[in-house]
Amino acid sequence: MVRPRAWFLLGAAAWLLCALPAVAQESAGAFPGVWEARFHGAVFAVLKVEDRGKICGAMSTGHIQVDKAGNLVEASADSREEGIRRARIVGFRLLFELADSGAPGESPVEVSFEVTGEGKALLRFLNPPPNTRIKPWRFIRRGDSDTIAERR
Repeated sequence: MVRPRAWFLLGAAAWLLCALPAVAQESAGAFPGVWEARFHGAVFAVLKVEDRGKICGAMSTGHIQVDKAGNLVEASADSREEGIRRARIVGFRLLFELADSGAPGESPVEVSFEVTGEGKALLRFLNPPPNTRIKPWRFIRRGDSDTIAERR
């Protein structure tokens, strides 16, 4: 015969197991929005981040060229978007992979995106191509650029 206390414990355990999937993922915080990176005043990269119960989005980058030190020397926009995948928040950074282009032997690009202030962020490439260095790109949330310019 099962004691009343045992029924209570079994019921509480079952309730907890059922309730766990309902716990929301870590909040996407300041990441959702449309973010733009500029080179000589022109947008060359756009990152769109959404929170649909899980973090998802897409990024478009055009042609870029960097010098040996990793500085951008040329950048132009492109409307082609690549989906972000394996997005997760680690500390204060959003880590994700850009879907590969499908070229044989090409690995997904790993990226770290960190909000550094109101409407400002840095994007870092965690696995740039071999023998290539790329310095972080500065992004501004679309709609915040006018506000940030007014503060300067």
